[in-house]
Amino acid sequence: MRVFAARTLLHQAARDVSYAVKNNPATPAASAILLEIHSKELWLTGSNPCTQIQRRVKDVDVEEEGAVLLPLKSVDILAALPGEKVCLTSDLQSITLQAGHTVFNLPTQPAEKYPKLDIALPASTAQFKGKDLRSLAKAVLPAADPTAADPALQCIRFCCAPEKAEALATDGRRLAVSSVPDEADGDMSAFFMQPSLNTLLRLVRPSDKLFFGISGNHAVFI
Repeated sequence: MRVFAARTLLHQAARDVSYAVKNNPATPAASAILLEIHSKELWLTGSNPCTQIQRRVKDVDVEEEGAVLLPLKSVDILAALPGEKVCLTSDLQSITLQAGHTVFNLPTQPAEKYPKLDIALPASTAQFKGKDLRSLAKAVLPAADPTAADPALQCIRFCCAPEKAEALATDGRRLAVSSVPDEADGDMSAFFMQPSLNTLLRLVRPSDKLFFGISGNHAVFI
């Protein structure tokens, strides 16, 4: 594999997907970022049993296609490298990141070992605003109980409808409900575990427009 990409864009994508990666020395493949080349795009994936994040980096110069696992430390390396372009090369045993005269060589593993979740795109979606998601989540998150024996009490329920978007959480003793006027073009409802929702809030900006759908037993945000 050999590809050239904009260093800043690659760093931002790697940083974002790393929020879903749990560093566990016992499972090194799961403690990495999956990088795949599709045509003229890089696809980066970070995954854990509850959450998967994918980002694309477009308009890259591909000399040889392939897939490789990026160690988590690559995020800091990409931030520190000089220049606007970075070259990534891999022989499946190691990966090299080079910018100018600065070169980092890191061990890697076959991409086939990565525990990527098989999630199809939703058949239908509802669109709503990033500022609404952030407002709703912050209003009800304190009412959920992450230590509760009942999984429903650990979660936040989101409902998206043409008239309004609503969030609800309870720990069995108190109930928090928040809603905002919405112009969504569909009806969707899902439960979110606190860690997954907190990860989503790190990525979503108030100005973002989100597409929310259900695929199997997964909630998907695009």
